[in-house]
Amino acid sequence: MATSVGIITCVTNASGYGPGHTALWVGGTVYSFEQMGSFNGWLVTNATDYANLAGNRKRPLIYFKLNGRVDGAKLGQYLKSESDEWFERYGPSVCSQRASIALDSATFGGFDPKGYDTPFGVYWCAWRRQIVEEWWGVWKSPDDQSKEAQARIWAKLDSDYDIHPGDLYIG
Repeated sequence: MATSVGIITCVTNASGYGPGHTALWVGGTVYSFEQMGSFNGWLVTNATDYANLAGNRKRPLIYFKLNGRVDGAKLGQYLKSESDEWFERYGPSVCSQRASIALDSATFGGFDPKGYDTPFGVYWCAWRRQIVEEWWGVWKSPDDQSKEAQARIWAKLDSDYDIHPGDLYIG
């Protein structure tokens, strides 16, 4: 049986502003390049714990399960090698670029990681490359944001992602 793999797009930064964040999952494990003070930059945790991080509960998370054009074993090996041990960091220190490089290592026909420096760019590249099998969205605690921030986030969901109330699971 193939390993489930996907992209998690965190819409906005935790504050409700900014471009957001990109993480990847392989099986039940999330790999998120966000720990700049750590020995290698990667946060590795299970999917439930990742979704329940305080910063992630208060912003929408869009999940993209990827199809068979992405080799789950290869992606897992790449992310494990990057996250398991200390390394002299090379290349970009941007979550979306690190995720794109990882996807490029495991996607039939490549992912073309050049220039995808925002979660939005990774999101659209996945659709353009036709590697998305299905998607769903969750916003666990929108009330943790001010009404103004909620309105700003809904506007971003509408304009950038064509996601509207009723498209996300709330709570």
